Amino acid sequence: MNKKRFAIGTSLLSVFLASAPVYANFSAQYVAESASSITVHPGETGRFWVDLKNTGSDTWLFGWPTNEVVLAHTDSAYSQETGSIFTGYDRWLQFNRPAAPNYSGIATGGTGRFEFSFTGQEELGTSRVYLRPVKADGTFLNNLGLWFDVNVVPYPSFALSAGAPSANRVALNWAKYTGSNFGSYKIYKFPKTYPALRTYTGGDWNKNFQYLPQMHPYYLDATITNVNALTYTSSLEAEKTYVYIIDVCDAGGNTIARSNRLDVRNVSDYLVKPQERGQRVYYDPQLGDYRNTETRGYIESSMRWSTDSAEMLMGLQGLPQTYALGSTQNLANFVKESMPRGLPTHRWADFRYGQGQSVFVDPQLKFDNGIYLVTGDLSVPRLTFKESTYGADPLGALRFAYGYDGLTPLEIANPTTRSVTFDPATNAMVVEFTKDENRVHVYFKVTIHGGVAEVEGSITPTSGSIANPRLIVKAMNNDGIGNPTFFGSVKQWASQAWLLYDNGKGFVRGEDLAKNNPSRFEGILQSNGSSYFKYNGTLTQGTKWSEYLEKIRFGSHMLGGTADSYEPTVYNSAKYDNYLFGRLMNYGYPVMGLASWSANHPADSDAKTVLNDAIAILYRNLNDYPSYNWSSYADVTNGSLYYGELGPLLHGLSVMADVDGTTTIAGKTYAQLAQFVYDKFPTAATGLFANDNDGLGNAIYAIRKFKGMNDPKASEYETHLQDISANNNKGYYTTKTYLAYGNKQSPKALKALSHFLQLPQWDTDDALVIRNELGYAGMGESQAWGEILFRDLEQSYGGVYPLLIGTNTRHNYQNINLTSLNWNAGTKTLSMGFDSSFEELDVYTGSSGLANVKINGVTLTPGSDYTFDATTHILRITKTSTAGNNYTVSVTVL
Repeated sequence: MNKKRFAIGTSLLSVFLASAPVYANFSAQYVAESASSITVHPGETGRFWVDLKNTGSDTWLFGWPTNEVVLAHTDSAYSQETGSIFTGYDRWLQFNRPAAPNYSGIATGGTGRFEFSFTGQEELGTSRVYLRPVKADGTFLNNLGLWFDVNVVPYPSFALSAGAPSANRVALNWAKYTGSNFGSYKIYKFPKTYPALRTYTGGDWNKNFQYLPQMHPYYLDATITNVNALTYTSSLEAEKTYVYIIDVCDAGGNTIARSNRLDVRNVSDYLVKPQERGQRVYYDPQLGDYRNTETRGYIESSMRWSTDSAEMLMGLQGLPQTYALGSTQNLANFVKESMPRGLPTHRWADFRYGQGQSVFVDPQLKFDNGIYLVTGDLSVPRLTFKESTYGADPLGALRFAYGYDGLTPLEIANPTTRSVTFDPATNAMVVEFTKDENRVHVYFKVTIHGGVAEVEGSITPTSGSIANPRLIVKAMNNDGIGNPTFFGSVKQWASQAWLLYDNGKGFVRGEDLAKNNPSRFEGILQSNGSSYFKYNGTLTQGTKWSEYLEKIRFGSHMLGGTADSYEPTVYNSAKYDNYLFGRLMNYGYPVMGLASWSANHPADSDAKTVLNDAIAILYRNLNDYPSYNWSSYADVTNGSLYYGELGPLLHGLSVMADVDGTTTIAGKTYAQLAQFVYDKFPTAATGLFANDNDGLGNAIYAIRKFKGMNDPKASEYETHLQDISANNNKGYYTTKTYLAYGNKQSPKALKALSHFLQLPQWDTDDALVIRNELGYAGMGESQAWGEILFRDLEQSYGGVYPLLIGTNTRHNYQNINLTSLNWNAGTKTLSMGFDSSFEELDVYTGSSGLANVKINGVTLTPGSDYTFDATTHILRITKTSTAGNNYTVSVTVL
């Protein structure tokens, strides 16, 4: 029986209907497909399409919440939607939904093509992809047994080698390509390393890492077109490790062969501690933000938010200049540049006259949602939207035009009148402008409220009459200056997609809106989201045609969703549009990080200026909303924020108060502002604030920095900390919990520390990175707070401290707890008690001299029981005694 062309019997169909009932009005029939088996190389893009006929009674309207039908990736039983290893950077609708139909309106009897691309991943071999049509709400249509195979095969290979680095340079050598169609050698240099000195098996560690060049093409270091050129000298940064791969490409730039991957370590100064070596910070030009190294063998983890970048800046403050000065300076510059995008201002005059940034709107107020920045140059006029926490690139621009028969549509420039008003009570801003020319008076009104821009317009002849007038809103993914770039696809809920709202049916893209409403629209301009609104007829002098044009918001973070539930926010059956602009969290952490930087780098006056501006905005917002319910994250009447997010702000102010007692902001010194923020904290923690270790840790860490260890508020908050266990061991959450305990010797503190010591892992033998609970290492927040925790251990235990409780299987955990941790300064001995045996215990000695290592008083044998590197100061203990349930380890240094 043909695998896709059979009619599913009643008994088989019932298997699927039991878990995913089919809508009676929505069904599909298989028509054709591109291929049942597709072969690709790792990182190479393949394409697949399938044509499906609409056999139901309802039209498939992509973008309409009630009528949207897309293609889902499922498990082999076709019963559940699942993620896929083949998503890559192929801009699927979301991780489990690869494609929408090629046309947004597929009526009964019509056929739609569902086409998508996929990326060959690292694992070689054949994998089957299972597909099934599904409604937007997750309800499956009838199962058609759709699948195709992806065969991932390696490229032809050739040998790549390198000499030892010298003077921050390395010579690469490779074998000559002897095949046909040679075009060039492309040399890629990735600022990465991987666990080359250890052998891991299973899961993420058993990969060939061949697809780096396709995933990260911006790390191309050189292109050589001479087939006989077999050597290249590459520059290196000090104290970093790189991965090199060379591709042989044909004249069209297509890869036809690929070298082995080669690690080159340019490390010489071992005064850097292992956790500091894990801070390999670099700028990702594709992401537009900073990343930290990641241990899966390819570049994946990132900080993404200015909050994480700022936390990393705080964590980096103690690194030796020889290792990290360049990285931290660049990161500091990035945080400085990011700060103005992180919080609302009330400088409406800037917007009115097109002089700078002004309006920030966070319509959803979620941790993972960016803040929207709107800038305006009303001489164009143009409204440019940016997302503050995801880099500086504009998300898109609204531009405005008009026309009529005999007048080619014109964009409005130099309006006759223009105004911007803002209502603090409703957080709504209204932009209005008019243009009097070409015998017409044109009016546009844009209301920005709750993250949505609503556009109205009118046109009125001032003399004579005009036929078939047009009002035009152009929504494009550039800032309206120079040559615009348009969307690669209109079938994406990706980071570059405008959403338009019409007829109360939900957000849809402009092109889909036009297709689904042909009577209302004449058509689209050059890009989806740009539409003509046409009055069919003649307007005489003085007759006004008004039109409600668009309701638009940028579609970021709506990956795959139909978005009608996003705005306005509904909470307990009530709708809330009246939001506090922005979340203070997005400035609190940058204030903390930039304050740490400014305090240690007083010559960087720009950093202090940006910092002070940010503090001034925070102070104003705190005063402008005195009745704000700070105690509850769930309070949506003015936004959502809770006391824990004031912690980073207080910490930054306290840091600056220690070094500067004269600078004033809004008439207050840093210390006075810190007191102002401190007074916002309640006497006792309640609500969400009393059940979140992250928020409590933020607050306690900051309050004790400002007020000392005996502050009653911090002490009360500490009583609410939840014990760390295997279920809530989240890296950053765990570090803040440990740092929040006043008595670091208490059982609860030692338990938190124990769980933290299960998180780090070795990126190389001397570079330590900190995972979060998902197994990702090197994330900005986890790594930064891990560095701060290790700094606390170093100061508390004579520079000798545990680094890692390891296992033979990476990404696994051992439920092993410290029962004691003590330092004897006289004997220079660190003593550690454990409640169970361990496979590996790693300790940083801070010294090249190791006197002895004991377990339960028995001296261990170097080489067989432990190894010690006198250069890196890393001690690895691999033997535990079997005496009882108490394991006491002592490490004595010279």
